[in-house]
Amino acid sequence: MEFLQLNYFQTVAKLEHMTQAAKQLHVSQPALSKIISRLEKELGVQLFDRKKHSIRLNENGRAFLKRVERILHEAKQGTKEVQDLNGLKERSVSVSMALPHILPFFFSDYLKKYPDGHIKHFTASANEMAHQLEQGFVDLCISTSPIEGEGIKWMPLMEEDIYLSVPLSHRLSERKEIMLSEAAGEMFINRNKDTTFVS
Repeated sequence: MEFLQLNYFQTVAKLEHMTQAAKQLHVSQPALSKIISRLEKELGVQLFDRKKHSIRLNENGRAFLKRVERILHEAKQGTKEVQDLNGLKERSVSVSMALPHILPFFFSDYLKKYPDGHIKHFTASANEMAHQLEQGFVDLCISTSPIEGEGIKWMPLMEEDIYLSVPLSHRLSERKEIMLSEAAGEMFINRNKDTTFVS
């Protein structure tokens, strides 16, 4: 039994939805299903009741989840304790970002202060970042929109202008600025659907 299996089981157990859990964990749904099936085989019991298009945590799963959450919490606390004892926590940062190309901009001063520092980097949507923070997978997130949740605080770091590119023949091509509402109904080539803007 591996910690990865336990992490994956915890996410599936909380969401009770294999596809959503796979998306949140950044793995394929078939791969996640195999991992959960292998865990059940190792335990010798079914952890979920399965129907055609749904799964539900059963009595075995609920009992196992309580233990898994204790195990993962203790492992997290043990890691923190050892890092604190060795002064490693100050030099190790886990960060999730929506725009990875700005990572050097934000961490250049940190790396100057701690040349031996280590940055573990993830890319995720705002919804996925909230889960990463709540589960302790990352220390901080830099996103294009506020991230809200229990025990999470956020603050603006920078502001950017948003530019709209249109053909020369477009009705807005001569305008120097517009209200975003004026572009309602237009077809956009844009970032993924989880991307939001704060005005």
